[in-house]
Amino acid sequence: FFYTFMFMEQTEWQQALAEANRVLKVSGKLFIWDAVIESAYPEPFLVDVLVNCVGEEVKTTYGVGKLEAKQNAQTFVDLAMDVGLKLVRCSEDSGQFFLQFERVGQSR
Repeated sequence: FFYTFMFMEQTEWQQALAEANRVLKVSGKLFIWDAVIESAYPEPFLVDVLVNCVGEEVKTTYGVGKLEAKQNAQTFVDLAMDVGLKLVRCSEDSGQFFLQFERVGQSR
């Protein structure tokens, strides 16, 4: 999920994580990159993103303007663990976070 959750309704977050967990193989990895959002209303929230992909830098800005846009890394750690994912890595820098999860359990 690359800066995805900020564009989804909060009521869809757990469903999206549950579906990701369902389709992952055992030991499969799930990655989340997103931003800490304290407020996105009445002023929209904007975040500048710099991606380095095989030596090429891509700069872009993501933004959202809605009352219920609050989110942080712990929000998704809790939701992901509730659907059965195991947290492997968590880092936060300059208001942006990265989470890595792994599917655990029996094969289907």
